[in-house]
Amino acid sequence: MALLQKQVCIAMRDAHYNKHSGLQHAAMSRGLKLIPELADNSVEFVRRILNSVSDGTAVEILLEDTPFNDFSSLSKTLHAEIDQPFTERQVRLFPRMIPVGFYNRIVPNQLVDLGVSWSSMNYLRTQPAFEFSLQSTAADFAAEKHEAFSSTAHQDLISFMTLRASEIREGGCLVAALGAQKPALEANYERTIEEVEKVLHMPSISKFWSAEVLEPELIEHPAWAEYQATCESAGTDQVKKENARREYAQSAILNLVSSSGWFWLDILKTHRGPRWDGGDDFLENLVQDSVQEWIKNFPNLKMETWYIYLRARRHADD
Repeated sequence: MALLQKQVCIAMRDAHYNKHSGLQHAAMSRGLKLIPELADNSVEFVRRILNSVSDGTAVEILLEDTPFNDFSSLSKTLHAEIDQPFTERQVRLFPRMIPVGFYNRIVPNQLVDLGVSWSSMNYLRTQPAFEFSLQSTAADFAAEKHEAFSSTAHQDLISFMTLRASEIREGGCLVAALGAQKPALEANYERTIEEVEKVLHMPSISKFWSAEVLEPELIEHPAWAEYQATCESAGTDQVKKENARREYAQSAILNLVSSSGWFWLDILKTHRGPRWDGGDDFLENLVQDSVQEWIKNFPNLKMETWYIYLRARRHADD
C-alpha cells in the first residue's frame, strides 16, 4: 500500500491561536536572547526591535505566512499595540504582510538584516510518500515512515537555508526555534541536532552560513508553573486546587486545538462534504471532553516540548 505525497497547507489560521499560544510564546521568549543587540508572539518581538532603534528610524517588518493565515487579526493587533506607542519617538514602522510559504522566495535579494522563525520549521513542504505492506509490523511501518519523513525534512532544510541565504544580507542573522514535535496527523518532523548539523556542514550551505548557536532546550508551557504555584499556595483548600487543575488542563488543550484544530476540521470536511458546518461544535466538544480526560487520568502531566535553537550568520560568499 502506498501513502501518496501531497502538498501541505500549514498556517496558524485559527482565530484564537494567538490567545492560547502560551507554549509557543515561551519558546520565542527563550529565543530572543539569540538576537544580536537585543536582550507573546510576533508583536512582542516587533516591539523589542522598535525599542532598540534610534529615534526617527524607519523600520520595515516583513511578516510571512501561508495564504491560509489570519492576516486580518495580525493587522489589527499591530495597529493597536505597535503603531501608537512609537509615534512620539518618530520611529516609523512599515509592515509588509507576505502570504507566501517559506519554501519559496519571499523577498528580493539581500533585503533582510534579521530573519526569525518560531515553531514552524518542523513543518514539511509536502506530506512524504512511502510504501508499506499490510502485513508489515508496527516496527516496520514506523521505520518506513521515519525514513520517508527524515529524507523529506533533510531536503526541506537545505531548501530553507538556501532561500534565506539569498534574502538575508551579508553580516545578517537567521534566528530560529525548530519545534521538536513528533510526527502525528500533521506533516511535521522532529529533527535531531545531528540532522541539523549535517545540513549546516554541507558545502552548499556552509558557503553562506556560519552557525553561531545550535543547542536544544526543553520548554514548558507557562501554565504549568502557574498551576504549581496555585496548588502550593492553596494549602488544604481542595476546591482551589481542583479549579487550578482545570484551568491548567484547559490551557494545555486549547493550545493544541488552537494550533491544530483547523487541520482536523479539514480532514472531516473531506469526508463529510464542504457544506458541513459543524466544526465549531466539534472543537468545543473536543475541548470539553479532553479537559475531563486530562483531569481524570493525567492530572499532573507537565506540558513541555523540545526545541532546537539556531543562530546562523550570513557571511560573504566563498
